Amino acid sequence: MKIRVFVAVSLPGELKAEIGEISSSLSVQIPGVRWVPPENLHLTLKFLGDVEEAIIPDIQDILNRIISRHLPITCKFSGLGIFPNPRRPKVIWLGVTEGSDQLSGLADDLSGEFTRLGFKSEKRGYTPHLTLGRIKTGSGIAQLRKLLREEKEKLIRSGDSTRLLKINMLLLQKSILTSKGAIYQTLSKHKNKGEII
Repeated sequence: MKIRVFVAVSLPGELKAEIGEISSSLSVQIPGVRWVPPENLHLTLKFLGDVEEAIIPDIQDILNRIISRHLPITCKFSGLGIFPNPRRPKVIWLGVTEGSDQLSGLADDLSGEFTRLGFKSEKRGYTPHLTLGRIKTGSGIAQLRKLLREEKEKLIRSGDSTRLLKINMLLLQKSILTSKGAIYQTLSKHKNKGEII
């Protein structure tokens, strides 16, 4: 049987609440966006897609091996952006300013290890980010660009932000797609001691 899985970093409740306030302020001004609920906010390191349950232990072994090479990592979230580009925006995200290189190194290492299990390596480089919302077709793109520029400037000016995250654990998450959005379940937690929790 196949399940939809990804490797992620969880966020503490206070950080989710603070980032949720950013989404909430943007939602008043930007129509046509499906915002990620604060409780679902997470940092995805590697999306594996639909995988056979039989190889989950192999994935867990890789996570246990990798964490000692990379964790802990401290990162800071700031600056808004759009994927794939401003002309065809599909995703609004919050960027990572501090710790970005370390997160990219971790993601690249994960991608390399997972190719040994038959997963394809990423064609484009990893951009550390938190997805805030997915843009529906036909949203006011010019208004969206303007508001994101303004919000980005506000975020850059707020140097006393608490948007700091110390990462010392990775999660293997299961994603269940429903009509109301994705539901996430933790399959295993991997701490720097190299053990599954």
